[in-house]
Amino acid sequence: MGAAAAAASATVAGMLALRRLAAVAPQLGRRLRGRLVRVGQRWAQRRAESQLPLLAEVVARELRAGTPLPQAVVEASLHPDLTGLRPQLVPVVRRWHGGEEFVACLAAWPAPSEAAQLLLAALRLGADAGGDRARLLEQVAATLHERMALRAELHSAAAQARSSALLLSTAPVAFGVLFLAVDPGLGRVALGSVAGRVCVGVGLVLGAVGWWWGAMLIGRVRP
Repeated sequence: MGAAAAAASATVAGMLALRRLAAVAPQLGRRLRGRLVRVGQRWAQRRAESQLPLLAEVVARELRAGTPLPQAVVEASLHPDLTGLRPQLVPVVRRWHGGEEFVACLAAWPAPSEAAQLLLAALRLGADAGGDRARLLEQVAATLHERMALRAELHSAAAQARSSALLLSTAPVAFGVLFLAVDPGLGRVALGSVAGRVCVGVGLVLGAVGWWWGAMLIGRVRP
């Protein structure tokens, strides 16, 4: 009888859990989809930004070959290694083919980053002032390459610092567990008195604070 009652209670609990899960599943699905969309957008933005130096170099080469600046941008939009920037360049090309002035067409190009704004400013300056536009774009490409190298270096340093902070924060806990496994009597010494429990608690709190402080300092680094 007792086994049957326990089985019935487990069945009821399982059904209630399934109902709760079914109730929150749509909300969880929406959150997951939104997160995936944001991740995809960030990935696409980073991919497009990584291709900005090549775009400047391709346009500069076209200019040195005698191609007018608007047509050089059109040719660059068809480059096989600039597919990440193509969605941003297509509106510019479409408006230029529609007969608008090239400077006005550049307004259709979204520039979400400082690197994109720098290249866009160089294109506008080249369209307005003329001059040695190929050299200007080559200098912009070199600047963007330097920025990307610096950003990669900063990301690498931040990752190493984050790993070190995690190691230093978790090492005391890991050593404590190891010592308890070797000598269980240490647990009775550490937790058998008020002073021991206070010391363990303070150590854990300080470790957590140290990890948080390190993570906050590392998070302030922006390339």
